[in-house]
Amino acid sequence: MPQYDQRYTAGTFLIYLDRYDDGIPCGQIFHPQTEECLHFRGLTQLLLSMEQTMDLENLPQSFQSVRTFFPFVGTFSNNADAQPRVGKLATFALQILFRRNASWQGSISWLEGKQRQSFRSVLELVHLMNSAMEAKRLTLPETAPVERLREA
Repeated sequence: MPQYDQRYTAGTFLIYLDRYDDGIPCGQIFHPQTEECLHFRGLTQLLLSMEQTMDLENLPQSFQSVRTFFPFVGTFSNNADAQPRVGKLATFALQILFRRNASWQGSISWLEGKQRQSFRSVLELVHLMNSAMEAKRLTLPETAPVERLREA
């Protein structure tokens, strides 16, 4: 089982990726500081859930206000088990150090692949997560790569 460092800072999230169908991630986000575990389906819900948590904690502090057409007043679906676990497909430890230039900067660790990379924007973060899923897909047997990713 991949391990994560218990000393992660307030800007750290664990992403438990359970499915990755046609590039759409599904799973849970665990925030060690608040001990909340949120379900997500899709990249938008993943990113907005994390942004909302960081806004509520004010860590890392945002350097500018987000532009919106209407202010968001709801909450995202939440409360799965609040215990750290392992994603069925992959587990990422995401440490967000800064929120500047309307984006995030930090590092991502792919726990199963035992690799860590820094990112300068959310787009670069998405590319890193996608490359991990592509590497995982390429290591699956030729017989049923799509089915194995969807079953996980």
